[in-house]
Amino acid sequence: MKHLTKQLINLRLLFIRDGMSRGKYLKKKNIFKEFGNNVWYQPYKIPPQPKLIKIGNNVRIATEVLFLEHDVVGGLLNIKYNTNKYRDYQGTIEIGDNTFVRWRSQNFI
Repeated sequence: MKHLTKQLINLRLLFIRDGMSRGKYLKKKNIFKEFGNNVWYQPYKIPPQPKLIKIGNNVRIATEVLFLEHDVVGGLLNIKYNTNKYRDYQGTIEIGDNTFVRWRSQNFI
């Protein structure tokens, strides 16, 4: 996703007042890997790599939720120990049907 497109979507989310309307907007934009029906999305911005996130049906995501689709620990260890044997992990986050993700929770691979 282009940086400008992502910023415009984040800006638009600021002006959508309720989570259900935000969910409908994000589903229409098709920026997530999967985005179910009846999703209430309260955060004011999209994750860094939304194509790595699957959201099921009847999901509620509260404000200030953090999605971590990758880590950078492997790169840090490679630098510290001057090696290439560690790797960074990246993967899909899946939020199943009928799920509530609470305020300030962190979801990661």
